[in-house]
Amino acid sequence: MLICAMERELIEDINSGNSGSVSSLSMLSALWIADLYEVMRVMHTNERNHILEHTVRTDRLYRKIENLRIALCKHEIAKDAKIKGSIAFKAFGDRDADQTYIYDKSDGLRSHIMPCGISLRGSLCWQAVDGRTSESEWLERRYLADEFLLAYQASQMPASAEP
Repeated sequence: MLICAMERELIEDINSGNSGSVSSLSMLSALWIADLYEVMRVMHTNERNHILEHTVRTDRLYRKIENLRIALCKHEIAKDAKIKGSIAFKAFGDRDADQTYIYDKSDGLRSHIMPCGISLRGSLCWQAVDGRTSESEWLERRYLADEFLLAYQASQMPASAEP
């Protein structure tokens, strides 16, 4: 609720011409991703309780959140052991727009800081890379929250109530 309120305030500030503060929202959003990952990991992998069913939708969501969490918390690409060779990235930002950097999984000093931005809804977005496929996609925090809630609600429905 707090993050949603901060997102609404940020988009109102931006729409009214004010710059708005992103640092607190960025920090809380990163913590939220890390916490959601742990919640999903426990719900998804605990065979005894099996709170969240394995479906294509939940598996895909879990992978997206895992890709974000590893990059946000460890500054690495998720599952980078599966990357063949190295990946060249264009730097982002005004100062470094023409520079590239190389992410090499065998480099002990490697790091990966994901590009991020603000969606039209005021929510943080990150460009996450999946080391399994070397593909990237932009992920919005609020979209991930909505997807998690839908997946959780679907797993709580009695089998007879499912569409």
